[in-house]
Amino acid sequence: MQEREDSKLIIEMRKTLQLGDYRPEEMRKGLQEYRQLLRARFDSDRHRQKMGLADFLKTPAGRDWGSEGPLLLVLFGRNEVGVSTVSHSWLSPVAVDLVDNLLESNRTVAYENCTESSTLVGVISRLIFQLLEKSPAVIRRGNDLHDIESQLSLGGQDRVIALRKALLRIINLQNDRVFIVLNRPDICEEESPAEYIETMLSLLKDAKQGLKIMMVQRSEIWDAEKNRRGIDTQGIDQRIFQTVRFDQCRVRAE
Repeated sequence: MQEREDSKLIIEMRKTLQLGDYRPEEMRKGLQEYRQLLRARFDSDRHRQKMGLADFLKTPAGRDWGSEGPLLLVLFGRNEVGVSTVSHSWLSPVAVDLVDNLLESNRTVAYENCTESSTLVGVISRLIFQLLEKSPAVIRRGNDLHDIESQLSLGGQDRVIALRKALLRIINLQNDRVFIVLNRPDICEEESPAEYIETMLSLLKDAKQGLKIMMVQRSEIWDAEKNRRGIDTQGIDQRIFQTVRFDQCRVRAE
């Protein structure tokens, strides 16, 4: 009976979020296909440096990521000159491997692989839906469902704010740590990466548990360090907001 009620709740929430027939299981299938593409573009290149999750975790930034506290980590860098790809970052395997690892470990993770047509409203909506589909029980309690639906019913300029509040509430209702991974918000045409970063920072600021967020970007498109001064970080402990650059290198032939 409860599973039937949960299924009904999920269907209604998908309508409220204006997600059409979006299904997280299709996202997971797409994640595997995308990793195969990245493997062909980067892992198989014997002339250039590659980085997956295991390589990243050995770096100082990777050790910080593995710490207990909250963190927004923006990984950015340049593909090595001559890489035969325009659309993809050599750091994206870190994001994809991380999500795959968290899913395999049954951790609470929400992921978005951004495209040119992605919008902040759409991204937040899909993050909300992924978390709710995994743990629908979190909004069975008290007035949580009513309050969240009231927030999601708002439109216009207030919709991003309403979605952020709903996402934060869902994060705070979880029983364990939540992970959010955004791959390539730098290619989104409607909003700048700064808007994505500020939204994620606002979640980090108000989340009750040690929220972990990773974003991957290409510095050729948007340099996170150069643009950091333009990001609103008021009230944010700078230790929990890190921008780390990794430029791909050519591997010397032995």
